[in-house]
Amino acid sequence: MLHILKNNGEIVSYQLKRVARSVQLSCQAAEIESSEASAAVKSAVTALHEWLRDKEEVTTSDIRFQVTKALKETQPQAAVIYENARSLE
Repeated sequence: MLHILKNNGEIVSYQLKRVARSVQLSCQAAEIESSEASAAVKSAVTALHEWLRDKEEVTTSDIRFQVTKALKETQPQAAVIYENARSLE
């Protein structure tokens, strides 16, 4: 099971839905069309999962970096919003 080390030291389980939702909200804030936003979410989550494949524990900063990196390739405006937002929910 993958564990996430939060900035406050708390360890939580990885939740795909939270990552996908944050990317989706970043796309909405960047006013990206729904179909393009869905593709960006899928691409970012896929890239993150590939990176996470052999890991047991990562930090929230690691996740933020990897998702931002993936988003920059497809939706740079959403990447900036995602990278700088503390919480989009």
